[in-house]
Amino acid sequence: MLQTQSEVERTFEVDDAFAVPTLSGVQGVGSLGPPVELALDSAYVDTADLRLAAAGITLRRRTGGTDAGWHLKLPVDNDERLELRAPLGAGRRPPAALLRRIRAHVRDAPLRTVPTIRTARVVHRLLDADGQTLAEVCDDRVVASTADEPERRWREIEVELVAGERGLLAAVGTALFAAGARPARSRSKLGRALDERVPQRPAPPTGSTAGAVVVRYLAEQVDSIVAADPKVRADEHDAVHQMRVAGRRLRSALTTYRPLFDRDTTEPIRAELKWLGTVLGPARDLEVLRERLTGLLAEDGVADRRLRNQVERTIVARRREARRSLLTELDGSRYFRLLDALDALVADPPLGGKAGRKAGAALRPLVARSWKRLRRSVDDAIAVGLTDDEQATRLHEARKDAKRTRYAAEAVQPHFGKPAKRFAKRMTRLQTVLGDAQDSSVGSAELASMAGVVPDGFALGRAQVLEERRWHDAVTDFRAAWDKASRPALRRWLR
Repeated sequence: MLQTQSEVERTFEVDDAFAVPTLSGVQGVGSLGPPVELALDSAYVDTADLRLAAAGITLRRRTGGTDAGWHLKLPVDNDERLELRAPLGAGRRPPAALLRRIRAHVRDAPLRTVPTIRTARVVHRLLDADGQTLAEVCDDRVVASTADEPERRWREIEVELVAGERGLLAAVGTALFAAGARPARSRSKLGRALDERVPQRPAPPTGSTAGAVVVRYLAEQVDSIVAADPKVRADEHDAVHQMRVAGRRLRSALTTYRPLFDRDTTEPIRAELKWLGTVLGPARDLEVLRERLTGLLAEDGVADRRLRNQVERTIVARRREARRSLLTELDGSRYFRLLDALDALVADPPLGGKAGRKAGAALRPLVARSWKRLRRSVDDAIAVGLTDDEQATRLHEARKDAKRTRYAAEAVQPHFGKPAKRFAKRMTRLQTVLGDAQDSSVGSAELASMAGVVPDGFALGRAQVLEERRWHDAVTDFRAAWDKASRPALRRWLR
């Protein structure tokens, strides 16, 4: 089992002559506990090209002190990191539970010990009037060793909150500065040990060219996929949906804004993003189906608990198999190469000639093109004389075009502001009601398919009728949403 805790701390550099001040009276500090001396040995693990360090992540195997074990630290903000701990175990390989958290960064690259760091630590506890520990001030003398470089030695002060408030960090920092401390050049000992070798992540492009606006959006979606990866592996609620939406947004942006890029580079990425969507699809669709059908049967009042449990078990078994297949793909080379390609896409965007144009002139026509495509698909879906099955198929196509139009507007919203935001909001509403129609259509078909598996055909039939009614209600809602989404004033910003 992993132990998880939030670590809020600041680090300061000091020289050998530095004396830790008493700090009594600082922000509610009543006294200092007796100093405690510790000897800590930490082996830090990373890839050869330091992917974890570049992402602000540290993974180490520590012995000595009171917290021996494997420690994984993930950045939260400037002062805070999420720390996950696991026991040392028998070998020197990081525990699988920690590796799952960093797989999207490490991928299939081998891990190795980067530096080994020995720390002689003296801990001073800052206590309140009741003897409760507010923070720990750690006076560390550090020796860092790597295979191919001389030892590095330095002294630093870490101040870590325990029960104190964040304001205590600033107050203690002020006292340490007054005593001669300096801001640390690195947030972690690993960063200091590696010094200039940690690669810097390329910053998103600045400016208001069409290419810069879209690439910034692409970079946000790539970050969203990487952030969702460990949540998907841990089966956290809605994680598959988050990754799937980020992939769709990327693919949609590369489609809508295709004229800005070199297609020889982006078309293979679009194809692989489509593949990722098909990998994520079954697990996500079964999540939606499970929630929908179990809720429907519970509301009906005719279906007994036994029937509800049978439907639940049927869907859960299918989802378990879908999830097993998904995790196999997420540990495969094809997925890792897609992540590599996405990193390259935002680090060195394959921009074409139109990318250098002003955003307003270049992007408006591309959003308008998505809108026109949506209008055509809606016209097809509301044509006279369609059967319910035919209309359901065409509404599903309209839903996909509504998503693309929504994503097209969201991508440029930071540049165009409120008009694009209002437009995207209407597209979102349209997409939602079309999604309700699609969910009802799929749910009805699933209930029909269960008739030979689940014995209570009467209750299933009632549920199917309810789903069909929901579908008709969703179609009615769609017409109302389309009336609002198609108002000319909403598209004035696209002229």
